[in-house]
Amino acid sequence: MAEETKNPSRDIPLGLLGSMSIVTVIYCLTVLLLSIMQNYREINTQAAYSVAFQSLGMKWAKYLVALGALKGITTVLLVGALGRARCVTHIAQAHMIPPWFALVHPKTGTPINATLLITILSGFIAFCSSLGVLTSLLS
Repeated sequence: MAEETKNPSRDIPLGLLGSMSIVTVIYCLTVLLLSIMQNYREINTQAAYSVAFQSLGMKWAKYLVALGALKGITTVLLVGALGRARCVTHIAQAHMIPPWFALVHPKTGTPINATLLITILSGFIAFCSSLGVLTSLLS
C-alpha cells in the first residue's frame, strides 16, 4: 500500500490510527447499544443483535443485521484478496514466479494479473470447500 500513497511515512500511520480509532469507537457504541437493549445475562452468544432486536418486537431488524454481516464478510474477503495480490506482485517482481503477474495498471497502479490469479484461486478453493470450513476461516 505504501507504493500507492503520496507520502507513505505520514499517510500510512495516520490512516491506520484513524481507522482503528473510528472502528474502536463504533465497536464500543454497538456494545453499549446491545447492553442497553438487553440484560447481559440474556444475550445470545450465537446471534446477539438478531435476538435482541427480536425481543424488542423488531423482527425486521434481523434482516438488517444479516445484511450488515454479509457486507462485513465480503469486505474481509476483498481486503484479504487485495493483500494477497500485492504479495503475488512482489514475488513476481523478484522473478520467483513469472513476471507477467507483476503487471500493474498504468492509470490506477493496481496489480491486474495477480488480482485475477488470487480471485480465481480463491473462488476455486471456495467452490471445493464446505461452508463450515469457510466460515471457520473467517471467524
